[in-house]
Amino acid sequence: MARALGRTLLATTAIAGLALAPATATAEPTSVKPPERGAKVVHLTVEDGMSQQHRSVWLNCSPAGGTHPKAKAACDALNSTGGKFKSLSANRDALCPLIYRPVTVTAKGTWNGTRVDYTEKFSNACVLHSHTGSVFDFRKTGSKPSA
Repeated sequence: MARALGRTLLATTAIAGLALAPATATAEPTSVKPPERGAKVVHLTVEDGMSQQHRSVWLNCSPAGGTHPKAKAACDALNSTGGKFKSLSANRDALCPLIYRPVTVTAKGTWNGTRVDYTEKFSNACVLHSHTGSVFDFRKTGSKPSA
């Protein structure tokens, strides 16, 4: 009987020890939050293909703001296309020089709860601005567009 009691105490001690042992944490992948419904926030960049220089701004259109110097005009343009960058058409009949000085633009963010990931290359800044208007126009005040 002493032997049975000893085994019972040993088993009880072992079970109690397991109960007191810290649980090991298991890493579960963190879920990515879906974009907020109605959010209109994009990070815009313009990269000069010749010099590799780039400029970037944040554009928030709910309400208009961010670091974009022409936020209201840019938001109005994007609101008119439902946030579709490829549908922008500021002045496609503009007479732009036939000079190849490529610029690449990107927009990443959220528009009305939908993720935005847009990239397009234009032959020069004039062509860019004739297609996108104020959306990617965040040059320093007073600077003239380069070809």
